Amino acid sequence: MEMLIYAFLLLMILGVVFRMAIQGRRNAERPMASYRLQQNLMAAQKYLQQDLRETRLCTIRIYPNPSSPDAKPGISMASPRSIATGDLKLTPSGTPLWQKVVYYCLEGDPANPATGSLVRKEGTLPGLPSANPAASPYEPSQAPCEKKHCRTVAKCIYMPGQTIDVLGKDLKEAGGLVAYFSDAAGTRKSATDYQSCHLVNVILIAGETSQATGKLTVMEYPVMVMPRN
Repeated sequence: MEMLIYAFLLLMILGVVFRMAIQGRRNAERPMASYRLQQNLMAAQKYLQQDLRETRLCTIRIYPNPSSPDAKPGISMASPRSIATGDLKLTPSGTPLWQKVVYYCLEGDPANPATGSLVRKEGTLPGLPSANPAASPYEPSQAPCEKKHCRTVAKCIYMPGQTIDVLGKDLKEAGGLVAYFSDAAGTRKSATDYQSCHLVNVILIAGETSQATGKLTVMEYPVMVMPRN
């Protein structure tokens, strides 16, 4: 009888310890999910900031509303870095020698239609290299680029048409790649007016559902840069 009592008490203690361990794991999962998302978005920030700082404002094109169902939201800009080596190229007078066009666009994930990847692509245009920068005529998702010049810089970015209840937002056409020009005070915003709005704002919105707890972690990550005029 005493042995049965001891066994029963031991099972109760083990059950309590097991529940505490599971709860501790669940409590730790949310900070880990936030950390993973933050690291993911910081990698994209690194590329975006460098490309936007080195480009000319007049070459940036923002596509929040793709022209066809096959196109995706994106941004394009000229770059003075070599497409082969990544080195910064300058003219004899020290001004940028424009080498290529950099594109950012959202690519869908067949396994999870709600989110996708932010892909950075590099392509050339007729007339490059050139001392005169020019904007690309291509929408980012349809630009001709070799596969070796394409790189995924962030994952779990929301695709267009998602409603994020946590943020109270309907992402509509742009999805989790929200970009616009603004003035220094932030009072004027435009997708096209780079002549009077000299700041470029990019807001990345990503979400990840934990496989362990089923909880959703959502993060907005802003990037603000003033390119060359």
